[in-house]
Amino acid sequence: MNKKDKKSFFSDFSSVVFISLLLTAIISIFITYLGLYYKIIDFKISDLILRILLACFLCVIATIIISVVANHNTKKYNEKLADAILEAAKGNFNYKLDVKEDSLFSDVSIAFNKMSDELSQIEILRSDFIANFSHECRTPINSICNYAELLNEPSLTEGERNEFINIIISESKRLNKLSDSILQLANIGVKTSHFEPTEFRLDELLKEIIVENDQKFGDIELKFAIDEVTIFAREIHIYQIINNLLNNAIKYTKTKIFISLHEDDNIIKFIISDDGIGMSENTIAHIYDVAFQADKSHNNGCGLGMSIVKKIIDLEGYELDITSQLDKGSTFVLKIDKTKEIKKAS
Repeated sequence: MNKKDKKSFFSDFSSVVFISLLLTAIISIFITYLGLYYKIIDFKISDLILRILLACFLCVIATIIISVVANHNTKKYNEKLADAILEAAKGNFNYKLDVKEDSLFSDVSIAFNKMSDELSQIEILRSDFIANFSHECRTPINSICNYAELLNEPSLTEGERNEFINIIISESKRLNKLSDSILQLANIGVKTSHFEPTEFRLDELLKEIIVENDQKFGDIELKFAIDEVTIFAREIHIYQIINNLLNNAIKYTKTKIFISLHEDDNIIKFIISDDGIGMSENTIAHIYDVAFQADKSHNNGCGLGMSIVKKIIDLEGYELDITSQLDKGSTFVLKIDKTKEIKKAS
């Protein structure tokens, strides 16, 4: 047994109990022997003591057996757990531990297997995100490069040149928006300490967002019913949620958008409806996936808006209900419980 094994053995509680019992038994036997030898105690008392010592000795033997078996099982399990952790560190999340009912290690095994499953899903999302992000970046970059090369053509008319320049500007803005969305998605929850909750008028913030997006409405008919609502929250997060939901409605609606804001029994409800293309159940199930777009023909976004919304509502403890019908439109209902304690800044 090397020094490491000895240290592990003697630090084990069962080993300490075993040594204590063994020393107690040896000392008791020695004292009893001396008492009999010098006739300090009589035989009847010594017989009782010896019986007690025999019981102690049997307990020591049982303790030894239990300790050896327990230490062997623990060591064996620790080796399996170490192997599993090393496999996970290598990126192999398919390695699973056997779960045996009524085992001392069943909870650890279940927790490890759950962790592996979660990490596996994260790895899949990461791979999908990289692929989608590369595709989303490549499209505007290719457009910028192609139209920039066309600008070198001496035969271009002034109208064509201006058209190509506008396309380059548009694609550059799209690429910039993609970059900003990536940063927003990465910073949510990480830099929460920079955005402490404050009290503000939610109805005024909503009106500001509508004004900011005014040029995007075009021929869209906008109807709204906005009550005066005061809220204590992180304004930047509320802004990101509403702005993304509004931009989605503008992107997919056909003719009109309805916006509602009211408070009922300390529950704030922000509702936005459109009469657009609608969504299938499968689309709703994947709406929060990174770089997912319900309609690929709408390529003026980067597919990160709803991922940002999802991350914020999970962080802040909000609720977002989604109902939709194909070719009839969608409705998003954001619910904020004013009585719910705001999570502290991380």
